[in-house]
Amino acid sequence: MRVTNRMLANNFLTDMTTNLNNLQTLQQQLTSGKEIRRPSDDPLKVARAMQLHSEIGINKQYNENIKDTLSWLEQTDTALGQLGDQSQRIRELLVSAGDIAYGTDERKKINDEIKEIIGQMSQTLNASFDGRFIFGGTRGTSKPVNVKDDKLVYADRFGNEISFSDKVEIADASKWSGKKLLFNYTDKTDNKVKEKTIEIDTASIKDINELVVNINKKIDEIGMEDKLEATVDGKSGIKFTPKVSTDPTKDIEAIKILSSEEKLMMGEKLVTEISQGVRVEYNITSVDVIEFKDNEGKDRDLRKILEDIVTHLESPDADDIKKITNEDLAALDAVMDNILKLRSQVGAKGNRMESALEKNKEENFNLTEILSKTEDIDLVEKTMEYAVAISVYMASLQTSARVLQPTLMDYVR
Repeated sequence: MRVTNRMLANNFLTDMTTNLNNLQTLQQQLTSGKEIRRPSDDPLKVARAMQLHSEIGINKQYNENIKDTLSWLEQTDTALGQLGDQSQRIRELLVSAGDIAYGTDERKKINDEIKEIIGQMSQTLNASFDGRFIFGGTRGTSKPVNVKDDKLVYADRFGNEISFSDKVEIADASKWSGKKLLFNYTDKTDNKVKEKTIEIDTASIKDINELVVNINKKIDEIGMEDKLEATVDGKSGIKFTPKVSTDPTKDIEAIKILSSEEKLMMGEKLVTEISQGVRVEYNITSVDVIEFKDNEGKDRDLRKILEDIVTHLESPDADDIKKITNEDLAALDAVMDNILKLRSQVGAKGNRMESALEKNKEENFNLTEILSKTEDIDLVEKTMEYAVAISVYMASLQTSARVLQPTLMDYVR
């Protein structure tokens, strides 16, 4: 086959283009530090790198979740510590008030200081972090408690006391679908405060009478048919009244209803995700602090305890004065024990978060290392390849100068 100068020139240009492309690729890899620049370079590595980038991004978000939770727990522990100090101060004052040398004036001064401490406890329970109330549960945008007439009370989203009553006014029965009623009653059998919740379904209900029938059916389902009954009161009211049975032990002393879900929301737990599929509860609610069981399993209520203390200090009755250093002190000890228990829970959660943070950092390091091996270049190796590519390019130029035969233009010169 006859080899012409044009064939040699075309082959030379093709080889030179290949060498220049290789040189360009190596230059781009050296300047960017990355093995691949586009999916077509290595589809398998690109897919792997994209997956690793996604996992690292998610892992960094877990890291932020853990750090935020740790900060939240630190603020919670600080607030619980303040509540413990405030309770301890009340205890010291009660011990002083039990001194037989103390008279009405001294007890009044002690009572005044305790009322101020109750206000401080309310402020502590309304502590906030990052724009949310620490003890507010899932209703974190509104303060959970308030002080009304020197009494600690649950607060609604407007700061008013959450009212309990035995009657609910309604305007449209159909709007009650999905609503919950929380019944809070005192059982005479063991003198304990108990709660029952029912959910209303008004899909087929047309008027208030059918709504009452539906509510009574739900009351039967939760086992309170012999204790409570709903009746129509007026045109738009539903009244809940205790039943009187032949068995006095089945009677309930009082029945009150909370028609909103605000208290339920204040008692709900906040959840955060610290790893794939790992979700943990991390908050302490105002309900945990206020309503609890003591070491003997007896129901306690911080609101009632503080109210009794103030009442007994104001009373001139000798029996009430004795209760200051007996029942009131015992109740306050239960409050302090509960606070310590809650602080231990916070400490345990904090330890878990710190362990999760270390694990998260290690996972992030490992993922970053794998990503580097997937998409980053070996600088020494690429530098050597670049030097070889330059040598090849220069050699091809020199070779072509010798191989390409002279043309007629060379003789014209």
